[in-house]
Amino acid sequence: MSLSYRFKRTGWQTASSGAFGASAGIAAIGATNIYLTHFPAEPKATVYRFTFMGGGVSLGFLPVGIDFSMASMPSYGTDVWRCPSLFGDDSPSNAEAFNHIPACILSVGASVGPGWSGAAIFFGSPIPLLHGVNRYVTFITGADMGMPGGSISVVSGFIAGWM
Repeated sequence: MSLSYRFKRTGWQTASSGAFGASAGIAAIGATNIYLTHFPAEPKATVYRFTFMGGGVSLGFLPVGIDFSMASMPSYGTDVWRCPSLFGDDSPSNAEAFNHIPACILSVGASVGPGWSGAAIFFGSPIPLLHGVNRYVTFITGADMGMPGGSISVVSGFIAGWM
């Protein structure tokens, strides 16, 4: 295997997301629907939903926390980038390339009822920022609802399926 040292656009773009997260102490669980488009390979109107589930750690102002967002809430995403990787130069050519792979979501948010959150989504490894192992990364920010306060969390899991 050889390590590629450059980031490369994959042709996939984050369209939206919807998520639910809960924490108690430092333990956290989360489920997220990540909506991606594959343009120009497919019509921009084709949107794929990838379901992520996982557990991890969270630090917040309160000892417990719950937050959620819906895909219909305002959000903004970036292109999906291929990371410098031991796995070569390939870009995901179809939705199946994301299916059942490990993933990790690093998120930061604050709310007083209505709020904001931002997340980095790493595909290919259950550990964020693991050089040479993460295959793809994208960033998304948007509105959410939750318990008052702020938090930072890392939730590791896998892509459980797509539609």
